[in-house]
Amino acid sequence: MAKNDKFKNDAIDSLVGWMENLEGTPSEELRAIRRELGHDVEGSERDFLSMLAEKSRTIGIELNSSADAQATQPIEGLLMVAQEQGFSTAQQFADATELSPVLVTMLDRGLISFPSIPPKILDRVASVIRRSVEALSQYLQLGPRFAHGANYKADEAPETEEPQDFFEAVIDDPTISEERRRQLLALKSE
Repeated sequence: MAKNDKFKNDAIDSLVGWMENLEGTPSEELRAIRRELGHDVEGSERDFLSMLAEKSRTIGIELNSSADAQATQPIEGLLMVAQEQGFSTAQQFADATELSPVLVTMLDRGLISFPSIPPKILDRVASVIRRSVEALSQYLQLGPRFAHGANYKADEAPETEEPQDFFEAVIDDPTISEERRRQLLALKSE
């Protein structure tokens, strides 16, 4: 066996041993550790799954990932999907997406004009909820709607608000920190 092959095998054995010691560690705990280290956990997982799928296709194996199936499922409610991903509050979801609770609620209700949403925001939100940008975009283009599960006692349904430009919503948001506001407004020039 060549010296290079032995090195590769030793490295793989070492990696497998390390991974076996992590067996039983909840995936959310592992993700939290990686986030603390500054890793783009969701992005790297998508990249890894994509690379794995590509490699498997080159050897004639087709992987049917439940993550792939979930990524393309239609979104029925943005905050509802966020809860399914472990974000129990709008604040937690807002922090994960680097938005604000007001902005994620407006996105959930279709109160932000879809064409004004920066692609980076679409990518970030889709990554956090582990859905495709296409599925997220379809949901966000449905137009204004009431909060999921809202009940009204009036004889007629109340009217929804008109969608607002993303950057106007950022400027108008009284809850957002100045640092986050500055970061979001900087996306306008990209």
